[in-house]
Amino acid sequence: MADTKPFESAASSSADHRRFNEIKKRWGFPKLLRLLEFEDPRNGYLFHDECVFGVEVSVCQYSGRAEGVGRPEKQISNSSTIYSWKVTGYSTLPKSGVYKSPEFSLENHKWSIDFYPRGNHSEEGKSISVYLHLHNDYSESKV
Repeated sequence: MADTKPFESAASSSADHRRFNEIKKRWGFPKLLRLLEFEDPRNGYLFHDECVFGVEVSVCQYSGRAEGVGRPEKQISNSSTIYSWKVTGYSTLPKSGVYKSPEFSLENHKWSIDFYPRGNHSEEGKSISVYLHLHNDYSESKV
């Protein structure tokens, strides 16, 4: 898709790593972009009524701190795995609720991307919201 902006520039380039575990299986951005900015064709996020979301997953070793945010001590896998999801027909999506990606596998775990085209919770009607959701049992390895 020509003339589109990478979402990493909008959210994840300055974000800390997020640790998924048996309690915290969903992380994301309730206020990824303001709706007006996202829907403005001059900004390049929507192109021919399509947009693309991507995630990068790595398996890391943590220091054992209880909190879910922070820098890992070291990356266990030698490379990160990337998944891209193209959302087509943006203008025809429901005005409320969540639009879910197909389930996909990265780093031996099952995931999905939850996209709220009109935001969720306090951002409903103001921003787009995007979350990464871990589906399978976390107990066997750390992500």
